[in-house]
Amino acid sequence: MISRTVVPVALLALAGCSALPGLGEDPLKAELEARLASEPAACADYRAAYVAGFETHVQGLSVDQQALTQQGLERLESSRAILAANDLARTDCTRPHCIIEPLDAGKLDSWCGYRLDRSDGPEVFQWFEWSKVENE
Repeated sequence: MISRTVVPVALLALAGCSALPGLGEDPLKAELEARLASEPAACADYRAAYVAGFETHVQGLSVDQQALTQQGLERLESSRAILAANDLARTDCTRPHCIIEPLDAGKLDSWCGYRLDRSDGPEVFQWFEWSKVENE
């Protein structure tokens, strides 16, 4: 049995190690975050509007609500308007990949994330969830 004093000390040690520069940080994620930070500020607004539009559109399709589907399309259009208002092209901003996931009973879900090429290990790509990258 583990002592009650050992657990907090172990957690503190682990937290301390991950707080040290270069430790516990995924280099691919750090590279992605640096790239996103170097883009024009409007790109973050574009990504947020794009993901919200995609998710809303898929939700509307899933529950067969035309108004919700239309709202999603309007949000997607607003994401393009953000680019135009800031004199940006689609290629000026990194956009996450968004995927529609079929569920049981004909329902749908969506997921958005960044796919980065890997040069190490057996995996060809590494995925990072959009909301975790944008909100950290």
